[in-house]
Amino acid sequence: MRTRHTVSDRLSYGGPGWARAPTGDLSALTPGDKVKKGDDIVDGAAPRLAVGERAGLPGSQRTPTATPYTAVAPPFGGDGGSVFTPSRRSPSEPRPASRRRAKDGSTGVGVPLDRCGGSMTPDELLPDASAAHATHHGSNGESAARERWFRILVANSSDLIAVLDDQARVLYANPAAERMLGFVPAEHVGRSTLELIHPDDRDAITTIFREATQQPGIHRSVVFRFKTASGDWRSLEAVATNCLGDPAIAGIVVNARDVTDQTNLSRALRTLTQGNEVVVRATDEASLLADACETIVVAGYPLAWVGYAEHDSAHTVRPVASAGRTEYLKRIRVSWGDDELGSGLTGPAIRTRSVQLLKDMHRLPRLAPWRAAVDEYGFRTSCALPLIVSDEAIGALMIYGADVGAFDPASLAALSELAADLAYGIGRLRDAERLARSEALLREAQAITHMGHWQWDLTSGRIDWLADEMFAIHGIAPDQWRGTREAFLDLVHPDDRASVMEGFGRMLSGDAIDLEHRIVRPNGDIRYVCERVPASRGAQLGQILGVCQDVTEAKVAAIALQRANEELRFKTDQARSSLEKLQISDQQRRRLLGAIVSAQEAERRRVAADVHDDSIQMLAAAVIRLGSIRNKITDPELSAKLGEFSSLLKRSIESLRRLVFELRPPSLDRGGLEVAFRECLVGWAAEEGVSVTMMSELATQPNAEERVVLYRIGQEALNNVRKHAHARSVSVSLEEVGGGIKLHVTDDGVGFTAGPPVANGAVHFGVANMRERAEQAGGWLRIAHPPSGTVVEAWIPISRAPELAP
Repeated sequence: MRTRHTVSDRLSYGGPGWARAPTGDLSALTPGDKVKKGDDIVDGAAPRLAVGERAGLPGSQRTPTATPYTAVAPPFGGDGGSVFTPSRRSPSEPRPASRRRAKDGSTGVGVPLDRCGGSMTPDELLPDASAAHATHHGSNGESAARERWFRILVANSSDLIAVLDDQARVLYANPAAERMLGFVPAEHVGRSTLELIHPDDRDAITTIFREATQQPGIHRSVVFRFKTASGDWRSLEAVATNCLGDPAIAGIVVNARDVTDQTNLSRALRTLTQGNEVVVRATDEASLLADACETIVVAGYPLAWVGYAEHDSAHTVRPVASAGRTEYLKRIRVSWGDDELGSGLTGPAIRTRSVQLLKDMHRLPRLAPWRAAVDEYGFRTSCALPLIVSDEAIGALMIYGADVGAFDPASLAALSELAADLAYGIGRLRDAERLARSEALLREAQAITHMGHWQWDLTSGRIDWLADEMFAIHGIAPDQWRGTREAFLDLVHPDDRASVMEGFGRMLSGDAIDLEHRIVRPNGDIRYVCERVPASRGAQLGQILGVCQDVTEAKVAAIALQRANEELRFKTDQARSSLEKLQISDQQRRRLLGAIVSAQEAERRRVAADVHDDSIQMLAAAVIRLGSIRNKITDPELSAKLGEFSSLLKRSIESLRRLVFELRPPSLDRGGLEVAFRECLVGWAAEEGVSVTMMSELATQPNAEERVVLYRIGQEALNNVRKHAHARSVSVSLEEVGGGIKLHVTDDGVGFTAGPPVANGAVHFGVANMRERAEQAGGWLRIAHPPSGTVVEAWIPISRAPELAP
């Protein structure tokens, strides 16, 4: 009994103008008939199968036997594909003998059974192939129905089925070509398929195809990239079967399926696996990032780079590693700020800490700043994967693809996992770097402070030295340390072992210790060390942790300091004794100075009194007597001579009076230094027409002896200026400095060296006199020679003030 099959809604076969067979009767169907919804397919003894169901078959089945090509209508219908159609044989002609079954289980024109390989032939499709074969040969109607059944399977196959000639030109392609690649089969009949294969794959595929034309049967599957009608590239997995010797086919049958997603996923998983190996092997951050980018590019992506977010005003993303078409990076600027340069993928990935995907870079207006560079380097899609380290997005991993759809969800998930692993690797390396830096700083600090730490395991009794500095302190190599308490005690100075043993006991009790003792190195050197252990529950915890510090330098320094202190005390006592002697000497000197000054001044006063009371009075009386005599003489010449003599006596009286003043000016006792110097300067200015200045900043007046010393020094300096300097201006100043009084006498005269030798000798005698007076008073005298004039400075202590060196 015949079984009827209803054509599904989605199927429509044949071309316009083709005849439609009456429903339920397929015996009159011809190659040009069209099957629509509602038509029944009579399949003889075959079981009912809904048309369009694959029944586990990814490809089509064998086509009818063919004779040489003739230009007639396609045997598979207008929508079932396009071929150069051969003349059909008569249904009564015997079918060629079945081909030997291949190793993969196929016969004749085989196609993959599923994505894991294998194939089925038309005979294997029917449960009772022999009965169907017999029925097929017994009736033209049944043969046509069976043929139509296979046409529908081929037309609805999800895999591409094509027949190529020996030049790889298309003889036939099923409708899957349009669904998969966007090509209308009829428009590509006679076109070479090799020109649509990716240039990088074309040579290899051409070689494989040439080999397939020379060897009958099924050939191994190959994967290559094929250009679609939109210009994109899709990855196809194809199996070719050489049927050139089969008159029914007379071509190379190609069964292909789109494995783009599988290829992308395989590439992403391969990248993930190799990237994780890079993460595991990495020893520093720079090589990790560089190797990761290189791994991504080797896997098949045209460009990969890592950018770190800079915290500058421009929010710059700084590329730190890249591989592939890296010239692209020189053409672009990227920011992670919310601006135009941060509107691509990298900026949002860092700002939002989320994966960013751009399926087609030609369709996004916000990529305008980078569009020219993108087109130049052939990028069509990209993704940005944030790198999150310690809960902070430090940057992003950018990966570019040359084909639209290179980052399907599964591939993107694998690459996101790679970014997460890369971020983990960065964090791990940074932690390791910080740890290594901390350990290096600890070692450096231990070396600087000569400190190490140790651990005493109370269970095993072993003492482990946990720092290299411990071996340096004790002067032994690590392999020489036995790690026992006895070994430690062997290094302790014999005189200190009792105190160290006592310290061990206190440690076991949990007490804190701060024990200083000596050790003896194997080379005989003796070092001082300090063992410190904090108070702890060491006995309960089973271990004691302590530190050991070499304090030899500090100990030696302390001993040296103690000796220095003792020597300092000794020298201080000596200095104190010397100071006391100096004070006594100073007192004696001052008393002597006072005696000398008093004697000098007493003598000056006596001389002044004698001159005033005797010489001046006698000269004054002589002047009066000459005046009386002159008045009685009438001789003019004699009167004139007596007048001259009287004038000479008067000048002598003035000189004697000035001498009396200089020997002891009364103002020195009444008004002090400032008044005495001012009277001296004013009188000189009136006599010589010299500009004089007097300044005094004294808060207190020195005693009588000190006033006399300073006055006599200033008086001698002014006398030298008056007699030898020819100065136009003179200034005198007094100021308190360093517990004493400093006297300044300055003039703008010719200086010491300008006068005659006799004058210079007098000056030098006066200078010696001034220096002697200053030094007798415990002070000093300095004379400077500026470009013009002379500066005399004298300082003496007052009220027992310390001496001030010049």
